[in-house]
Amino acid sequence: MQKFEPDTFKQLQDAIVSGGDWSRILTGFARKAAARQDWAKAYQEEAAVPVGKLPVDNRFDQASRTDLTSFAQQIKDIINQAGLPNSKLLTDNIEAFMRKLQ
Repeated sequence: MQKFEPDTFKQLQDAIVSGGDWSRILTGFARKAAARQDWAKAYQEEAAVPVGKLPVDNRFDQASRTDLTSFAQQIKDIINQAGLPNSKLLTDNIEAFMRKLQ
């Protein structure tokens, strides 16, 4: 919105701050944006451009992919060995994900 209709964006900000009818402004913009394929194309082109160099290291790259159980166990081992403060949460999440897949 800020890029394609800066005045509407300003109106939206003002409405939010003042407690005005921001939903009407947002809905109106959404309707207009849905009809503007040129906006969608411009957004997609910009989103495809890399922002910067991202790290390429993947600490889970060596995890076994032979079966789900081995994969999940090795992922949990890697998480536990990393010494992260939230490792219990992460391993619980992996276990819950496994239950969903099975």
